[in-house]
Amino acid sequence: MKKIAFCILSFIFAVSLFAAPATPYEVFTVDPSAACVKAGSVLDLRFNVKCKDGYALNGIAASVQRRGAPAAFFAADGIKINFYHKNPAKKSPYDSVRFFNNVFKKSIPDGNCTLQLNTAGMKPGDYAVAMLGYFTKKGAKPIYSSIYLALTVEAVGDKPAAK
Repeated sequence: MKKIAFCILSFIFAVSLFAAPATPYEVFTVDPSAACVKAGSVLDLRFNVKCKDGYALNGIAASVQRRGAPAAFFAADGIKINFYHKNPAKKSPYDSVRFFNNVFKKSIPDGNCTLQLNTAGMKPGDYAVAMLGYFTKKGAKPIYSSIYLALTVEAVGDKPAAK
């Protein structure tokens, strides 16, 4: 009985090693992690990263999914929607809009960088913006990892929210 239990536990442990995604960093943060801005303003984002041995951050992309944005944002004219399904008539909570896609000229194994998020065209409301980091290591497959920015966009005439 002990052998069977040991074999089952060994199997579960071995499977979990392959199922768990590798984390290529010790630190990957965005500052601010939450912000409230007027529509049309530009938000400066500071990313801090400390990669594990051999890994480096090579780029950051920012996007928002339909499920993390006000419905009016995805209904607006002029935005480029990346549809989850091939059929644009079939709306999905995973449809997304990409704000920026920055590939760095020089990779960052340890340090920080600053990028800007332009809120022009964003409708007032609450957004969950995914910041997707692109991490590489020589001889290994690239790893993508996301952190999130909680963003509230206010109409230009609105008073700032009480703190």
